Amino acid sequence: LDRIDGKRDQLIGKVQERYGHAKAAAEKEVDDWLSKI
Repeated sequence: LDRIDGKRDQLIGKVQERYGHAKAAAEKEVDDWLSKI
Protein backbone atom coordinates (compact mmCIF):
# COMPACT_ATOMS: atom_id res chain seq x y z
CA LEU A 1 0.00 0.00 0.00
CA ASP A 2 2.88 2.36 0.66
CA ARG A 3 4.10 1.98 -2.93
CA ILE A 4 0.76 2.84 -4.52
CA ASP A 5 -0.04 5.70 -2.12
CA GLY A 6 -3.67 4.61 -1.72
CA LYS A 7 -4.47 4.67 -5.45
CA ARG A 8 -6.86 1.84 -6.33
CA ASP A 9 -6.05 1.90 -10.06
CA GLN A 10 -2.35 1.48 -9.37
CA LEU A 11 -3.06 -1.45 -7.06
CA ILE A 12 -5.19 -3.07 -9.78
CA GLY A 13 -2.33 -2.58 -12.23
CA LYS A 14 0.12 -4.22 -9.81
CA VAL A 15 -2.22 -7.21 -9.33
CA GLN A 16 -2.55 -7.57 -13.11
CA GLU A 17 1.22 -7.33 -13.56
CA ARG A 18 2.10 -9.75 -10.75
CA TYR A 19 -0.57 -12.40 -11.26
CA GLY A 20 -1.46 -11.95 -14.93
CA HIS A 21 -5.14 -11.36 -14.19
CA ALA A 22 -7.45 -9.64 -16.65
CA LYS A 23 -8.49 -6.14 -15.55
CA ALA A 24 -11.97 -7.22 -14.41
CA ALA A 25 -10.57 -10.08 -12.32
CA ALA A 26 -7.92 -7.81 -10.81
CA GLU A 27 -10.57 -5.20 -9.95
CA LYS A 28 -12.70 -7.81 -8.21
CA GLU A 29 -9.73 -9.16 -6.28
CA VAL A 30 -8.68 -5.66 -5.16
CA ASP A 31 -12.23 -4.69 -4.20
CA ASP A 32 -12.67 -7.91 -2.22
CA TRP A 33 -9.39 -7.31 -0.42
CA LEU A 34 -10.15 -3.64 0.30
CA SER A 35 -13.54 -4.51 1.75
CA LYS A 36 -11.80 -6.72 4.32
CA ILE A 37 -9.41 -4.09 5.67
